[in-house]
Amino acid sequence: TPTASPNTKVCLGSPVTVTGSAVPAGYTGQWVYVSGPVSNTTITTIGTIGNITNLIEAGFYVFEWRVSGPVGTACPVKSAAVIVEVENAPTVAIAGPDQVICGDRAILSGNVPTFGTGLWTVRTFPVGATPSLVGDGPNVDAVNMTVDGVYTFRYTVTNGTGCPPSFDELTVTISRPTVGG
Repeated sequence: TPTASPNTKVCLGSPVTVTGSAVPAGYTGQWVYVSGPVSNTTITTIGTIGNITNLIEAGFYVFEWRVSGPVGTACPVKSAAVIVEVENAPTVAIAGPDQVICGDRAILSGNVPTFGTGLWTVRTFPVGATPSLVGDGPNVDAVNMTVDGVYTFRYTVTNGTGCPPSFDELTVTISRPTVGG
């Protein structure tokens, strides 16, 4: 019975390689498209390797590793399937402009993703500071910026596991006037 590589996820437009089990002597193996959003995908079989391209629409594609018996025999075709999930690339993250604040909090407003989810994280801050983020999604409050200096925040948009995330950073400079005494 043939076997095939595990199911996988890829980013829209990315090629993918699948592998079938070894074929017994006298038998032949071929990778074939079975179903999916776009039927004109291209799959090239080299030995037991299938190189798949033209995955131009997100969704689930099924490919089979089909092994046929020797010509002239009544051996049935046996197969093993691989499901390839094609994911849309995440929306490009836009963190917004750098800010200069006279206070200890700032509003961070990233773009609303069409594909994926946006998340803010604290990257760097002055020694002794304990900044934190309140809220989730593209709009959050950066609070507890009680030490003057530069704070760096990263806005990351992710969409599944088949595509790399998109990120953008901004800085918030806290500069309060000193009070004379």
